[in-house]
Amino acid sequence: MSSLSVRSLRPLLRSRIQPSCSQRWYASSPRTTASRLPKRATPTRTAKPTPVPRPAPETPIVRAPEGLTPDKLNKQWYATKLYNAGQRAIYRPPSQAGILAASYIITASCLLTAGALAFSNLWAYDSSSELPWIVRVAWRAGIVTFTMVGGFAFLRPTRLIKSIDLVSKDGIVKLAVQVRRPLPFLRPKEYIIAPYEFEMDRKFTQQMDEPEFMHDDAPQSQSIVAKLGRAISKAVYYPFAATRRLMTLEGMMTVNLKEGESPAKLDTQGKFSNAAKDLVEMGTIKL
Repeated sequence: MSSLSVRSLRPLLRSRIQPSCSQRWYASSPRTTASRLPKRATPTRTAKPTPVPRPAPETPIVRAPEGLTPDKLNKQWYATKLYNAGQRAIYRPPSQAGILAASYIITASCLLTAGALAFSNLWAYDSSSELPWIVRVAWRAGIVTFTMVGGFAFLRPTRLIKSIDLVSKDGIVKLAVQVRRPLPFLRPKEYIIAPYEFEMDRKFTQQMDEPEFMHDDAPQSQSIVAKLGRAISKAVYYPFAATRRLMTLEGMMTVNLKEGESPAKLDTQGKFSNAAKDLVEMGTIKL
């Protein structure tokens, strides 16, 4: 065995070495590792938008109070039809700033005058003075007169209707009427009444026509003198027109909302739905 040469053992060694399945690397082949292989872009899953729940449509209201007369039932049916059609606003008043400003200015002026007559001239109340009795009576009458005029001007614009809307109360369509309170900066008082309980007086003072220069569509001159004169005319007209409306209540309709309470005032210059036909069909006109 020792005499065997290396050449005679080579065939035996070749037959005993099993071919391996491992990858062979050569000097001429580039080596690429797994870290250098380009990674496959994993597809990103886009989140599906969550569906927004739609509000359920309002079910039509068909209820009506029991025991109504045919006339009241027709008025209730008309209000229900408007509500189911999506109508809510029935009335919105015009700007009432002029009437309120005239009321507060007149009230303050009269009360200041009455206070000045009462506390600034105390000699007029001295019974031992040589003044005739008629002077003392006239002085007191002046105090009472100015106080009454101030109170009248203050209470004149009260209970003005601010809005009329259709609402659903206990499944029945009713009118929500907001009325201005006597003191400013207070929330209006709200009445929830049946449509046929809105009683309107058919008699009211008709609104006077405005001058031509008050209309926007009136022909206007472009000269500076004409524009200045028109501005002065409007500035003078507004206070007198507001005072006239305050004292005469022109264009105001008396409305009864609740039995036992003082009536409210509806300004007919406001905006009505369907040219006031809806309110006439739902409400009651007193003969």
